[in-house]
Amino acid sequence: MIYVDGSSNERRCGAGILLLAPGGERFECALRFNFRTSNNEAEYEALLTGLHVARGLRAIHIKVFSDSQLVVNQIKEEYQTKDSRMKKYLSKVRSYLVQFETYEVNQVPRSENSNTDALAKLASAYETDLARSVLVVILDNPSILEPDLMEVETPEPSWMDPIVEFIKRNPPQDSKAHKKMSRKVARFILRDGALYRRGFSLPLLKCVTPEDGSYIIKEIHEGVCGNHSGARSLSAKVVRQGYYWPIVDQDAKKFVKACDNWQTKFDVVAVDYFTKWAEVETLSHITESRVTSFILTNIVCRFDIPNAIVTDNGKLFDNAKFKDFCRKLGISHLSSSPAHPKAIGQVEAINKIIKQGLKMRLDSRKRRWAEELPEVLWSYRTTLRESTSETLFSLAFGSEAVVPVEIGVPTNRVEQKIQSHVGTLDPSWEGPFEVKGIIRFGTYMLADLEGNVLAHPWNAEHLKRYYP
Repeated sequence: MIYVDGSSNERRCGAGILLLAPGGERFECALRFNFRTSNNEAEYEALLTGLHVARGLRAIHIKVFSDSQLVVNQIKEEYQTKDSRMKKYLSKVRSYLVQFETYEVNQVPRSENSNTDALAKLASAYETDLARSVLVVILDNPSILEPDLMEVETPEPSWMDPIVEFIKRNPPQDSKAHKKMSRKVARFILRDGALYRRGFSLPLLKCVTPEDGSYIIKEIHEGVCGNHSGARSLSAKVVRQGYYWPIVDQDAKKFVKACDNWQTKFDVVAVDYFTKWAEVETLSHITESRVTSFILTNIVCRFDIPNAIVTDNGKLFDNAKFKDFCRKLGISHLSSSPAHPKAIGQVEAINKIIKQGLKMRLDSRKRRWAEELPEVLWSYRTTLRESTSETLFSLAFGSEAVVPVEIGVPTNRVEQKIQSHVGTLDPSWEGPFEVKGIIRFGTYMLADLEGNVLAHPWNAEHLKRYYP
């Protein structure tokens, strides 16, 4: 039989436990809590400790007695358990109870639980108040306190592990494994716990994992000092900087292949015959569907359906799909002269201007031409053409574009545009005013705060109550 009782007061919290064996053996214990609890929580703590002690004594049949109506009825599922802490205590008690073959939980009057009640009060008293010797167990944390868990990452097996293990252990030299491995690790040394590879004409190369190698490649390729070089140059630069892993060449090729600046290798150009307005789009691959999508998006949807399109005689334009696209939109498809099947004068002239602008902006950063292309096109579209004495923007849209310099030093048209928006954020109400008279229902004569009456009356729908 297990008798439990909890006690909580403003000074301390404690509990009492009394275990009675069938042979008359008696075990009593006082619990002292170094944390605050309610009376019900103290009852649960006492019950958990009592069950733990009974299990340690190898009891298989138990009867539990407690004077807490709430705890007993929650265990019997006669009361609902709504509080989150009570749910945790109840779950833990049930996990203890199922370890016994049979168990009973009963409520007893406080008068029949006087022994454990005295132990509980004894545990909640100060040391100087203890009147008799008794076993006192101190609990620093609640039984339902979840342990602090820390996620520990186990390092993945690395290509360096067998080499490091071989250098550290140095197995017998007469084994075949030693001869094979010794040839492999001949160029590696272990220094201060780090593995290095000897270079032909370079200092020691630090051995890294492929995961660290991905960061190294990215930083060298597109970092502060990166120049978006090719795969061979990139892998050579990695080794030159003092790093090594077995698949550095493959990783460099894979990274460069996925780089945006290396994917944009082509551009498709369309030029308006009259205004010389140019539309350009960068592409990683030129296909029939991409060309038709370019014409639909950049020309048809942005301006209008053109009367005719002149293209070269390449397979991208000389195919059934492109011809069907032009036929559906009513566009006349014309081809360039057979004498120059891959050359169109208008487009070649624009290409020369674009290339010249890109060269002046890029310098040594040639792989960034796709990023600089929009600004080169903007400069081309807003530059005066000698043949027409107009800019391409003016011919296409009927007015000049506002360039950034006009914002720094405003021109007349910019100042006029700014003035046209002055006052848009001003208050839409005037006042306050005072009602001086009622002309008729809904119509009032108003006066300002100085007493000057306004010239004409105002209807109520144009007035709003003012709260000083």
